[in-house]
Amino acid sequence: MEEKHFDLLSYKLHTIKTNKFKDINILISFKREIKKEDITIREIISNMLLLSNQKYKNNKEISIKLEDLYNGIINIENIRIGNYISTNFYLNILSNKYTDDNNFENSLEFLKDIIFNYNFNDDKNIEISKKQVKNNISSLVEDARSYSIIRANSIYENSKISYQLSGYLKDLESISKDDINNYYKTMFTKDLIDIYIVGDIKDSDYKLIKKYFKFRHLINKKKSFYLNDDLGKKIISKKETIPNRQSNITLILDINKPTKYEKDIVIPIFNLIFGGWAEAKLFREIREEKSLCYTIFSSYKRLDNKIYILSGIDKSNYDETIKGINKCLNDMKKSKFSDENINNAVNYYINSLNQNKNKSTRLLDYLFNKDITDDLDMDEKEEKLKKVTRNEIVKLAKKINIKTYFLLEGDNCE
Repeated sequence: MEEKHFDLLSYKLHTIKTNKFKDINILISFKREIKKEDITIREIISNMLLLSNQKYKNNKEISIKLEDLYNGIINIENIRIGNYISTNFYLNILSNKYTDDNNFENSLEFLKDIIFNYNFNDDKNIEISKKQVKNNISSLVEDARSYSIIRANSIYENSKISYQLSGYLKDLESISKDDINNYYKTMFTKDLIDIYIVGDIKDSDYKLIKKYFKFRHLINKKKSFYLNDDLGKKIISKKETIPNRQSNITLILDINKPTKYEKDIVIPIFNLIFGGWAEAKLFREIREEKSLCYTIFSSYKRLDNKIYILSGIDKSNYDETIKGINKCLNDMKKSKFSDENINNAVNYYINSLNQNKNKSTRLLDYLFNKDITDDLDMDEKEEKLKKVTRNEIVKLAKKINIKTYFLLEGDNCE
């Protein structure tokens, strides 16, 4: 497995060359500092690019072309990465070894046509795309766990964590055909552009990449990807009600000025011991021992400098569940966990890193995340993980405080 990075001035190319997989995964990312007013229009654009363009007159022609590429799979999504929004074009194809000699080049040409030969002048497609965005926004409440996170984040309306990536209804109808065309053009002149490729690629394939992807503008990153917003000193408790049998808790935990070493090594191990898997304190003590919840786990959002605790409960168990969560966090600060807990967490995380090497999509995620977080190589990370100490975990735990208690209460629990 060979990892390479190239600065091609107007964009950067990141590759992992390996013959371990039958497929090749390609990701082209357009990133810029996120603004709330950009979110909805980027959602519309992402939908429209897969409906038609100047070469493929409708979605059926796009589907037929994907079949010609030995059932290639394309997807476009918008994600927030800390301070930035990223519009990601994904293409999964079979390598030339299992197709004809030109499948990789034909796939690059297809992806180039999707990105460059756009057509945003079809009124019907604009309406289809807007309807899709509207449906996505309207259906957010159907996933109570995700909706609980959205509502908890919305408390901090001045923070980028509050931004709703599915878009905003108030922006949707006012976006015109000209708005769409003009905005998409700015993505080529204002966005940071990166190409990530994982698979069995040859040295000659780099020439093909440069042949089909030519960008004219040099864009320099002006701001860190890391979001370092201040949620304030006040601890906030809030409750909302929805028609649902189960209630959902979302807690937002802030991490006070972690070092790069803590971000790379200590926080992932802390999180695993605390709530990141089935052997964690939260699950053992609150779910298994006290049966206070249906589910409970914690999730580390590295670029936001936050840890989230998510739990599904009966509303009658809210107070006891919160009490249990606070006890578990205080136990971490008081070093009330075993050496076995540390070893199990380290081994679990190392196994997860090794699994990244066994699936091309996970390697693509690794390549993307390593670029934006400046993370360590997997082998270097594994060696440092083996040396993490109890004192480092406790020191880190003392930097972590719960800032938000949010209950999305189901009104049909009884």
